[in-house]
Amino acid sequence: MASSAQTTQAAFSLPPESITYQHNRLAASNLKRDNKLNQYTKYDFSSLWLKTPNAAVVGFIGPACQRLRVKILTVQQDAANPARYQLMGKTKVTGRVSTFSGVLVIRQIRELRQLATRVDETVSPARQEGILLADYELRENAAQSKSGIFRGVVETDWFVDKWGRLKYDDIRTTDRFCNNQFLGSWTSYTSGKALRCNWGDYRIPNSGDFDIGVGEFSPADKYLAAGWLDMRDCTFGNTNRARSAAACKREAQIWWK
Repeated sequence: MASSAQTTQAAFSLPPESITYQHNRLAASNLKRDNKLNQYTKYDFSSLWLKTPNAAVVGFIGPACQRLRVKILTVQQDAANPARYQLMGKTKVTGRVSTFSGVLVIRQIRELRQLATRVDETVSPARQEGILLADYELRENAAQSKSGIFRGVVETDWFVDKWGRLKYDDIRTTDRFCNNQFLGSWTSYTSGKALRCNWGDYRIPNSGDFDIGVGEFSPADKYLAAGWLDMRDCTFGNTNRARSAAACKREAQIWWK
């Protein structure tokens, strides 16, 4: 019988899309079959969810792919259960900022079958590479308007260097590089209605026709009105230089303070 640290059963109900994503990732041919959770709980993964500049964290909510911004402010590993982490942060949708707190529980840690060997003509720093899959439940403050609960699965890529230090895996920075892929739903406290809600570092998981970028993230034109125009004008420029400059200024705002 598997130990509690090895079980993949969620402590709360996961959206079907999250379950499918998790199943497909665990079946990937580049991963070893054994769950190494017990071996890796000696590490604190907190820093991996705090590393990326917020400008590179992109997300959407709902069928119109309304822009969602997520900022994780603090992560703390549970001393009694090192696979469990407490998170606090803020979200922003259509100008409305909400606070959240919740938990992230690592269920699976898998090692890659083959490590990166060379990166940009240098030897890879990785002694071991892999992924983790965790369930998350993040609850917005119910006293705030239009608040709810985020639930789903996150995939985070990591490596351990030759000195035994755990690192955020940005070794393979190819055109479609991404990490910290959160995939799930947001459910309103008042109506109980659930909306599809995904976000991640540099790319959004299961984004379909929304992300048309090759070298980097780029929302399709038909979604720009859902909060993405400033990002487009800042990242790719606009024939109106003043408009681009204003867009970049708004994009750089520290909205979570």
